[in-house]
Amino acid sequence: MQAIILSSDDGWHIKELKNALKKHNILSKRVAFKELGAAVEGSFHLKNREEIFDEVDYIFIRIIPGGSLEQIILRMDILNRMSALGKKIINKPSVIEKTVDKYYTQFLLADQGIPTPETFVSEDFEQALEFFDKWQDIILKPLFGSLGKGIVRITDEDTAYRVFRAWEQNNFVYYIQRYIEHGNSDLRVFVCKGEIIAASKRCGRNWKTNVARGAVSKKVSLPSHIKELALKSASVLDLDYAGIDIVLKNGDFDDPYLIEVNSIPGWHGLQQITDFNIAEKIVELLLQ
Repeated sequence: MQAIILSSDDGWHIKELKNALKKHNILSKRVAFKELGAAVEGSFHLKNREEIFDEVDYIFIRIIPGGSLEQIILRMDILNRMSALGKKIINKPSVIEKTVDKYYTQFLLADQGIPTPETFVSEDFEQALEFFDKWQDIILKPLFGSLGKGIVRITDEDTAYRVFRAWEQNNFVYYIQRYIEHGNSDLRVFVCKGEIIAASKRCGRNWKTNVARGAVSKKVSLPSHIKELALKSASVLDLDYAGIDIVLKNGDFDDPYLIEVNSIPGWHGLQQITDFNIAEKIVELLLQ
């Protein structure tokens, strides 16, 4: 059996997945998304500069690169085409389409009764200011993105004005959430095929709790209602595997808010406090 891993570089996660797949006798190769080409009514379906991938059984998505609207649509089209041809894509293209868009993800979860932060989204500068004035302490996020990049906390009116103008000039969407005091920590719950395989408390140097932004992962014991919240979120979105991020208002386990669902999750920080190989567990569950 064969697999390709879509990623821009051979980082730690790619090496972990390759090693885990090898243990199941699956040959794998890292392929750059931007180098893919697809054909219709030709002698092949999918290739890059070097080879044809028609015999591939699995496609692991480790990045959806930024790009123009046309580029993003083409990448998703290729994934949907490969899925229709019977390739096992992890996570499914329909799931990726939902979860790369923070607003789309949030309303799907909120509509199922999952607690999420108060949020306002718009393209309108004046309404963005209106909601800053209303809440006074906000998080401004890119609609697309991960690892905590580009996320800004704003508590000052003049700063809000200047940042919102810059957002407007760059044709960005205002995705605004009311800040939830969380003691510079959150929970990362790693779900795979309806099972929680690992979890951590991420403690940041400031309000950002991403490991990529310097946070430290610590062991944590999850209450049953937090486990249920994470599992329900993964089920609502039909995720094969996911990183579910939950903040506890003022550190209270009885007041949780789901702030992010990662359909291309990292687990480097989590691996450091877990006594089994997470990549091997992911592959084992996905191949069942």
